[in-house]
Amino acid sequence: MTLPKETAVWLRDIIEDLAEGRLVKAPGPEEEMTTQQVANLLGVSRPFVVKLIDEGHLTGHKVGTHRRVYTRDAVAYKDQMANIRGQR
Repeated sequence: MTLPKETAVWLRDIIEDLAEGRLVKAPGPEEEMTTQQVANLLGVSRPFVVKLIDEGHLTGHKVGTHRRVYTRDAVAYKDQMANIRGQR
């Protein structure tokens, strides 16, 4: 079985967290994600996620000087991109 890169990265991160004794749980739709977490989910670079937010393609907000994205918005963007790719 071959996994998409973003899925493999996500699984690796979970395994590392478990190995280090950290609690692992699926984020709820209202939880905030960092731009790096969104990048891992989408399989893109963190600067690209920042660009998506700055250009209004992905809904984000600032907490202090840091950008954050709600999980629901990151997943919705990922689904939207998958639908667009599926239509080609």
